[in-house]
Amino acid sequence: MSKVKESVNFRKEIKVGKFTISLKKIIIFVGIILVLIISFSVFGNKDSEVEPIYDKDNKPVYINKESINDIYSDAEKYKGQFIDISGKVFNKKTEDGITLLQINADVDNSDDNTLIYYQGKTDIKNDDFIKVTGYILGTSEYSNALGGDVSAPKIMSTKLQKSTYLDVARPTIKQVKYSDKVINQSGYKIEISKVEFAKKETRVYVTASNNASDDFSIYTYSAVATQNGKQYEYDSNYDAGYEELSSELKPGITSKGILTFPAMDQSNFTIIIDGSSDNWDIDLKDFKFDLEVK
Repeated sequence: MSKVKESVNFRKEIKVGKFTISLKKIIIFVGIILVLIISFSVFGNKDSEVEPIYDKDNKPVYINKESINDIYSDAEKYKGQFIDISGKVFNKKTEDGITLLQINADVDNSDDNTLIYYQGKTDIKNDDFIKVTGYILGTSEYSNALGGDVSAPKIMSTKLQKSTYLDVARPTIKQVKYSDKVINQSGYKIEISKVEFAKKETRVYVTASNNASDDFSIYTYSAVATQNGKQYEYDSNYDAGYEELSSELKPGITSKGILTFPAMDQSNFTIIIDGSSDNWDIDLKDFKFDLEVK
């Protein structure tokens, strides 16, 4: 029996005999196997004997906010204490009336693997964002497909709800609404209705309307914010799936969208948006908005 010759192209593919397999597909396949093995092993590691802790007034006793990150190193220390946590679901399994949701509490880095148990079934699925209130069961320890030791905190949820990327990964710290931030030039109108400050970004809600007879181009990617002598470039957040402002509007069209910028101070700032008309006789100035933050 002849041996199968193998050659490896580490950049793109692996060749086995007559077959060529994409390295990317292999990585994805291995990832799926890892997730499946994890899901089956953690279901056998629930701790139903842990009781939730309540105070003398029958109110849940919560873990200190300063200690929340400690659950990833020593969740056993906080058994029975309540916690509010959120994240993105990457695996789901239901068995014997219990639903297990594996989430990444650190959405940006796909990290802080956390096991959420829920009594019953739920329509929450993979890639959904969720918010959870529950009590800590301890730590689940298991081996992955590569033989490595893995651990993750496990939580029995008492409240489980579907959420959004914005509320989980970029929650609003401060919101300011406007009713008079409108600039109209020759029928080309841009309005700013709201600004939201978050820890990792600033969101500007924009509506643009073309009430003229020629096309209106809006250069969102060159939009800038200035504040306290600093300039902040437009920084699209592709992971968020925010509504996007159209870059070109035909006559009679209105478009709404969110412009994202790096995190800024919660104080007055200026937004500058550049636009142009297909009518070369119309010279549009920058749409410049001075925004007060109170």
